[in-house]
Amino acid sequence: MKSRLVIVTLVIFALAVPATMLAQGGKDEQQIRAIEKEMVEEAYLKGGAEGAAILDKIYADDYTGVRGDGRVLTKAQELEAFKPGVIKYQASETKESKIRVFGNSAVSTSLTFNTNMRNGKTYSGRSRNVRVWTKQQGNWKCVYFQTTRVLD
Repeated sequence: MKSRLVIVTLVIFALAVPATMLAQGGKDEQQIRAIEKEMVEEAYLKGGAEGAAILDKIYADDYTGVRGDGRVLTKAQELEAFKPGVIKYQASETKESKIRVFGNSAVSTSLTFNTNMRNGKTYSGRSRNVRVWTKQQGNWKCVYFQTTRVLD
């Protein structure tokens, strides 16, 4: 009887630990998903100084962005692009979003369709995006972004 109790206790414990770990990963995933939604809806689509201020709090100080044309941009350069007249998103739709959490780090991947104006020229198309996130002082920060244009 005592051995059954021990076995049942071990089984319950074995099932509870992964559930706890999944719940934490789920919470972090939800937080990152909310930040990415804010990034698109509040920063990209609004643009300008307001958009840049939102990105300033989301991007880590040592952020690196790799654009579809191969340019490597720092946080300051990315924020500069949100000055009026440089870049303005008109539409952005994200599909196939996946977030994987690894402790205090996470990777998000997505397929995105964007329409925007860059220096007065319209760009419209699909891209595959990768973001690397780290938890810094309790907050998720984007440390790396890379986009690759999907050729039709």
